[in-house]
Amino acid sequence: MSKIRIDMNQVNEISRKLRQEASKVATVESGVSSVKNSVDSQIASRRNIYGRLSRANSFIQSIDDRLNRLLNFTNQSPDKYDQAETHIIKNLQPKYLDSKKGISSLSQLIADGKFNSIDGLKDFANDFVQWLFDNNMFSDAYEKYNNTVGRAGDFMRALQFITSGLAMTGLGWSFTKTDDLFKFVMQGSVTAGRIKLPIGSFLSWIENSKLNNVARFIVNPLHFKYKDKSLAELLFKSQTKLLPSLAADLSNNSRLLWNQLKGMATSAIDLGAVKVNAGALAKNAFRVGKANAVSAIVITGVTEGIGAGIKITENYNKYGDDIEKLKEENAKAVGNAVYKTAVVSGASITGAVVFGAVGSLAGPIGTVVGSSVGSFVGSWVGDVFVSKTPGVTKWVENQAVKAKDTIHKGIEAVANGARSVKNGFKEVKEGAQNLLKSARSVFG
Repeated sequence: MSKIRIDMNQVNEISRKLRQEASKVATVESGVSSVKNSVDSQIASRRNIYGRLSRANSFIQSIDDRLNRLLNFTNQSPDKYDQAETHIIKNLQPKYLDSKKGISSLSQLIADGKFNSIDGLKDFANDFVQWLFDNNMFSDAYEKYNNTVGRAGDFMRALQFITSGLAMTGLGWSFTKTDDLFKFVMQGSVTAGRIKLPIGSFLSWIENSKLNNVARFIVNPLHFKYKDKSLAELLFKSQTKLLPSLAADLSNNSRLLWNQLKGMATSAIDLGAVKVNAGALAKNAFRVGKANAVSAIVITGVTEGIGAGIKITENYNKYGDDIEKLKEENAKAVGNAVYKTAVVSGASITGAVVFGAVGSLAGPIGTVVGSSVGSFVGSWVGDVFVSKTPGVTKWVENQAVKAKDTIHKGIEAVANGARSVKNGFKEVKEGAQNLLKSARSVFG
């Protein structure tokens, strides 16, 4: 079903002209009324001048009233058209579609003969897809999925990092404690019941063999950034997002600072030492946030990017014949995606820093647990903040609309690129098919 389109620029221009004309009429009315009241009574009684002026004044008042009513109608017309469109969609859907319930019963469709021919099936499919687009079913479904399954996925990722950290401490990745300071040590082997697991020795063997570079690349493609780290440390980071040395350092900083602050009540404190240790704590906490930043930004960016893509697809279907409306709605979709990515990922990183610092008081594994829980809680808080601040979201949309032309060019460029890839793949496919045909003709 085609949508009712309103050219708001034209409506605003008409309203402006109507206001100008109404102002002119009001000036004339005021002038006639002034003349009527200022004319001498003896003159006004001649040839019914007073009566004529009164009738002229009444006529002008009626014109002014009509202009004001027309102006009010013009200003209210967009809302009235929107209400009319809603009524049409609700009451004039194809008889096998309902705006609230979706498709009618299968028996009704069969009774209506919708499946009696290929054309009938095509019409049904086209109308149904159009109905899905018109009612934002795809974007609404994705949003519900992201708020339920997606949120559960975030929780499971946090749980994965926590359980991995705990499990690895039982497989040889240990933290020894000397003078109340933790240090990472990879055990050569550990005993599980009657079974001896030489995991540390095996990793050392790989590091001393030609397989070292291959293994490091598999564990972390960016392993060259960690040349001074062992394969065991890279494995720990791949499963917990944190290097074991970082988890130990942050725990040492937080515990030392906590002990210094507790000692303030009983003895003099070295403020210089407190300052140095607080600075080290902040530095390592920032490194924890940085370790969580990549995954937070990438996961949130991809999630919101997919949502924006679905919304943009719906907008093309709904507003394809109204380019200005299309630009505005697409700009809002992009603006919302960027804004939510920034807020949610920022909150997730902040949560990892704060919870990681607090958890580090319990030791290196506490750092892992705290940062993982904090990252999940932070992303959830970010989502709640966005949903509870519609005013901010509206402001973001308005700012995005100001750049609608630039955003539209970007969307079109991406779409054209996708079409080029598709056409290129089609040409390659056709070329391959032609080669196969030629080969068959040669070899019989």
